[in-house]
Amino acid sequence: MSSTVDKDNESIEKLICDYDGSKYEVTMLAMKWARHIKKLEEYKSLPMADIIEVAIRDILGGKISSDEVFKAVSKDAAIEEALLNKREEGKTRNKKEQKD
Repeated sequence: MSSTVDKDNESIEKLICDYDGSKYEVTMLAMKWARHIKKLEEYKSLPMADIIEVAIRDILGGKISSDEVFKAVSKDAAIEEALLNKREEGKTRNKKEQKD
């Protein structure tokens, strides 16, 4: 293992250990953020373990706030719902066309 990786691991461990809030809540927030950034082009090719690490660093490092995470997650949910509705409309339309 390279010294850069060791330093990175130490710093993320230090961030987690030094965090004085609820570790459960910050973990859940980081997981939500990880799911969001996984959809971004720059993170699509990364393994989920790396994305989770980025998310933890973003949350614990103060780069992203919980409000920003919740806004992003809400926006993602709205987009997914709209896509689901379009798919359902397409299925309904196809069934009608097949009956005719």
